[in-house]
Amino acid sequence: MRKTGLGPPLTAFHFSQDRSKETADRLLGNYEGTVISDRYAAYGDLPAESAGCWAHCRRHFFDAQSNHPEYASRALALVRLLYQNE
Repeated sequence: MRKTGLGPPLTAFHFSQDRSKETADRLLGNYEGTVISDRYAAYGDLPAESAGCWAHCRRHFFDAQSNHPEYASRALALVRLLYQNE
C-alpha cells in the first residue's frame, strides 16, 4: 500500500469548466493515491491509481435493461446495495 499523505483519507470534489489533462495535472500534481473518475481518456496517464465511478457504471446496466433485463436488473440490485452501504 502506498502512503500518499498524512492523516485520514480525503474525499475532494473539483469542478472545472473544461476536462483537460492540464486541469487534472494542476489539481493532482504528483499525487499517487486513488482517483475515482469516469475514465475520461485525458486522465489515463496520471500518476494516480484509477478507480471507476459507480454512477457511470450503473448507467450501462440501466441501458442494458432493454436487451438483457434479467442480468441488468440483478446488476442494478447489487449497485443499489453498494449505494445503501455507502
